[in-house]
Amino acid sequence: MSPQHAVVSVPRVRRPTVAGYFYPREPAQLRQAVSQLMGLSRQQPRDARVVIAPHSSFPFSGDVAAAVFAALHIPERWIILGTNHTGVGPAWSVMATGAYQTPLGEVPVETALAEELLARCPALDA
Repeated sequence: MSPQHAVVSVPRVRRPTVAGYFYPREPAQLRQAVSQLMGLSRQQPRDARVVIAPHSSFPFSGDVAAAVFAALHIPERWIILGTNHTGVGPAWSVMATGAYQTPLGEVPVETALAEELLARCPALDA
């Protein structure tokens, strides 16, 4: 791993910026909304290596995202690739330590996988 990709072990939690706007902030309401959306799918779940799904608000694309995820066996390990909506900061980055806060709890970053991605992908920044 190059010095520019050194992982600093500073505990951090990335907070949700659109909870309460794009989807319910309260856990019970979020569970109910997801359950309703997922219940719309009539497909049998199957394995997938790559998935492309929308990430807008529930009213705009929740039914499409739910149809995608309801049709899959969700693996234990997964990687979410997102876009840099602001243009501020690096074009490509990975959060190498810490967790993502959601209304349903914290989802920890798998640090070993993040470090491997940083080591193998020189275009990535931490």
